[in-house]
Amino acid sequence: MKRTIIAIDGPAGSGKSTVARTLAGRLRVAYIDTGATYRLVALRALQMNTAVDDVAALERVASETMQRLSLINGTELAIDGVVVGAEIRTPEVSEATSIVSAHPEVRRVVVPAQRALVPPPGAVVEGRDIGTVVWPDADLKIYLDASPDVRVSRRTDQQGSSDGMAQEITERDQRDAHRPVGAMKPADDAVVIDTTSISADDVVVRIVALLHPAPPGRLYKIFRGTLAFLLKYVFRIEVEGAENFPKHGSAILAPNHRSLIDHFVIGALTKRQVWFMGKAELFENKYAAKLLNALGAFPVKRGKPDRASLQRCLELLAQGNLVGIYPEGTRKPDSRFDEVEEGFAYIAVRSGAPIVPIGMSGTEAVFPKDRKLPRVVKIRVVIGKPFRLTAQTSGVLPRTKLREATAHAQQNLSAVMEAVEPR
Repeated sequence: MKRTIIAIDGPAGSGKSTVARTLAGRLRVAYIDTGATYRLVALRALQMNTAVDDVAALERVASETMQRLSLINGTELAIDGVVVGAEIRTPEVSEATSIVSAHPEVRRVVVPAQRALVPPPGAVVEGRDIGTVVWPDADLKIYLDASPDVRVSRRTDQQGSSDGMAQEITERDQRDAHRPVGAMKPADDAVVIDTTSISADDVVVRIVALLHPAPPGRLYKIFRGTLAFLLKYVFRIEVEGAENFPKHGSAILAPNHRSLIDHFVIGALTKRQVWFMGKAELFENKYAAKLLNALGAFPVKRGKPDRASLQRCLELLAQGNLVGIYPEGTRKPDSRFDEVEEGFAYIAVRSGAPIVPIGMSGTEAVFPKDRKLPRVVKIRVVIGKPFRLTAQTSGVLPRTKLREATAHAQQNLSAVMEAVEPR
């Protein structure tokens, strides 16, 4: 039986614990609260009068505590077989935990123990660096967040007092986000969910849907399978970095664009359905439009801003789909991401979706100018690691920020092109 690891990260008050426990129960796997392991170390340090800045002593405390740690009934942490209770949830322990957990020496001791807690069937593991440090190869990575006022309200409800809560959360966020090891941030391939206005049950439903997405339509699967066969056995396609395709959640697939067959190549590289924009003229015939829609295409009007296609793109990403967008906006025989359109960066910033850079070489030779039949040539593809331009952004987007995001995107895209086809 394959072990399934679901990593859930996020700041205090984002709903991690409630969602993680509920999800683990729904999936019938273990639930592990990694924050509790650091709380245990902090509690033990307080009991032994160990200073929170005495790194050597804290490392010894952490080692001794982790050796006595176990998981009871798949959900509860225990020391020497005794389940840990409310003693690790006091304000004093909470304050000490945020400081103790920032020490790299302590984290080097605790992280292997956290991994060892996961039983063979798998677990839902929650914390602040699960997808980036503890389980970077998790099957699904989720990052939960919420507005500061909602997070303060939730923590107040949990602890029964609002005294200093806003300041406590702000200071804790700062420490967690800037610690030298295991800083709190979404993994590049994590699915980010804003829980401000949705219930924990709704979040769980969304995560389960990500684990078991609706399969592509029959026509798409037949078309995709045929293309994959031709590319592998006829065009001898060479693919590097296929593991960088996200298994779950939304992502922007960003290939260079040299040939009419490029979108077919990208679609054949993953079994997940890929949605591409297509020029509006192709959809004027209702039968052609029906076929294109079945194959994952949607229309865009070229030459001017098309709000409808932009909105469709953002909707598809919000629903957890893969959307293919050519960053340069048009087809060029020597395309290498030398000019990235600001509209591409705009979609990435507005959606907050990770970008998967894809460099292709050889597709331009399949259909050279004035040739009606394809040539059989070798196609090489390099798929880079996903990256984000920023967290999801709403409201007014300053032009300077958009230009910075575009430059950042171009730098990452150009790097993968150099890997596939050095100048």
